[in-house]
Amino acid sequence: MKKRFTLSFIAATLFCNLILAQDTTNRERIYLGTGEYSPGSTWDAIIRLDTTENFDSEPGAIQYSPEGTVPLKSSYIGGTTFLNFGHGLYYDESNDRMFVATIFTNLNNYITENSDTAVGAIAIFDNMSTLDGGTTPTRYIFGPSTQLKQPHGCWLDESRDMLYVSNTFGENILVFNNASTISGDVAPDRVIAHDSLGCPVYIFIDSLVDRMFVCAMPAMGGPPTSLESQVAIYNNASTQTGSVEPLIRITGDNTRLMLINQTVHNAWFNPTKQLLAVGHHTNELLMFDLTSVSWSTVSPLKYDLIPRIIRVDDPSLGYDSVDVNLYGFYWDLATDRMFCSVGVDNPGGGPTTTCPPESIKIFSNVSDSTVSGVTTPDRVIYWSNCSTYFPPQPIWLHKYQTITSANDAKEPLSAVRVFPNPATTNLTIAFKNTLPAKLELYNALGEKLLSRSVNAHAQTNETLDVSGFQDGIVFMVIYAGSAIHTEKIIIRQ
Repeated sequence: MKKRFTLSFIAATLFCNLILAQDTTNRERIYLGTGEYSPGSTWDAIIRLDTTENFDSEPGAIQYSPEGTVPLKSSYIGGTTFLNFGHGLYYDESNDRMFVATIFTNLNNYITENSDTAVGAIAIFDNMSTLDGGTTPTRYIFGPSTQLKQPHGCWLDESRDMLYVSNTFGENILVFNNASTISGDVAPDRVIAHDSLGCPVYIFIDSLVDRMFVCAMPAMGGPPTSLESQVAIYNNASTQTGSVEPLIRITGDNTRLMLINQTVHNAWFNPTKQLLAVGHHTNELLMFDLTSVSWSTVSPLKYDLIPRIIRVDDPSLGYDSVDVNLYGFYWDLATDRMFCSVGVDNPGGGPTTTCPPESIKIFSNVSDSTVSGVTTPDRVIYWSNCSTYFPPQPIWLHKYQTITSANDAKEPLSAVRVFPNPATTNLTIAFKNTLPAKLELYNALGEKLLSRSVNAHAQTNETLDVSGFQDGIVFMVIYAGSAIHTEKIIIRQ
C-alpha cells in the first residue's frame, strides 16, 4: 500500500530535491499575526520576516527587523471599516495571497468589545510577500449576509477553491465556494453546526482525503458534549452541511484540552505518521497518536487519548505556567519541524518597555516519540518591534528558492507563465526565452504523470491537455539548461 503524503510534504521534498541539484538557495519566510483581545489598542498587525532560515537570537535578545508590517487598524474595507486583530491566517503561496480572519472588525466602530456588534471579517491580501504599511485588502468577506460572528480562524482547500471559516461565537463553520474570487457581503454556501460542537476556533483540512479537523472550545451554553474542549473530525468535509455530528471527537480528561485555558487553539495532522498536533493556551504542545482511530466508522466515536507533551516554555517559569502560551504553530512536515509562536502574558494588557520579548521557537524531530517534556528549541527568533506588536498569534511558514549561480543569473526561465490556474481542460505555458526544455508533472503522491520535451520559444506557447486528470493539485517542473522552474497547479474539471 502506498504511503500518502500531504501537499506541503510532497511540494517541499520533491522540489527541494530537484532544486538542490541546481545552484539555488533555499529560503524561509515567516508570516506572523500579532495582537490581543484589546480592540481599542493600536498594537495589532501582520509582520513578515524574510530569509529566516538562519535566524537564531541570543537568549533574551531582540535581533531581527521585519521586512514588512501591515498594521490592521490602518487597513480598512469598504472605505470606513477598519480591520482589527488578525487571529487566523492562511497563506496561498501559489497566488501570493493571504486570508486573514479578524475578530473585532465592526462597521463604523472598530474599538467595540461587544460580542453582539463585533462581527469580524475575512480580509484577503494579494501580493502579500511585498506588502508593508497600512494596506487596503484586495477583497474581503464582511457584512450581515456573511453570518460572521468573531471568526478566529480560516483554512483554504486550494484543490476545491473552498474557504472554511471557524465562526467562533456563531458556534458553527462557514464554507464559502469560489474563494479565489469571492468578495463583499456574501452568504456562505454551507453552514456546518451541531449541538456537540461548541465554539470552533481553528480548522485544518486534509484535502487529499477530504477530512476536516476542528478545534473547539466549550460553547456559551448547551448540552454537556458542547461544554468540552475538543478536536472534532469530519469525513467528506466538502459536502457536509447543516446539523452534522462530528464523526470523531478527541476529548476527555486524559487529553489535557481543558487544562488551565479551554481555548483549543490549533491543530495540524501528519497523515504519514498518523499524528495530530494540538495547541491550546498553555505551555504544552500536545501530540496525539491516532493510529488506533477508526477512520471509516459510521457511528460517532469519542477518544479520550493521552498525548505526548512537548513543553514550549522556559523551565524557570514552572510547569504549566499560566504566563506562557502556545498561541500558534506551523508544522513543516517535510523536515518535521514545528514553528511555534510563544507569547508571555503581560498583566498590564499590552506592550511595555519591561514586557518580556515574544518569540518564535522552532522545535526539531517533533514526530520522534522521545521528544517530550522540557524541550530545547533548535532555534529561537525574536524581532525588533515586539514592543509595538504584542503578542505573537498565528504563524505561517513559506519555503521558497532563490537562484544564486552565475549560469542561472541569465534567468532563462524568469518569465515563465502558466495559465489558467485553476485549469480545466487545457494548460498553457508561455516562455520568455528561446531554448530547449523538459517538462514533468507530478501528482500529490509524488507519482510522475507526464514527461516530455517542450519547445520553449518566446513566440510559441506550449499547451497541455489536462482534461483527463483528476481534480486536485499537480506540480510542474520545467528544466532548461541549469535553470529550473516549479509551479503548483490546481486541476478543477
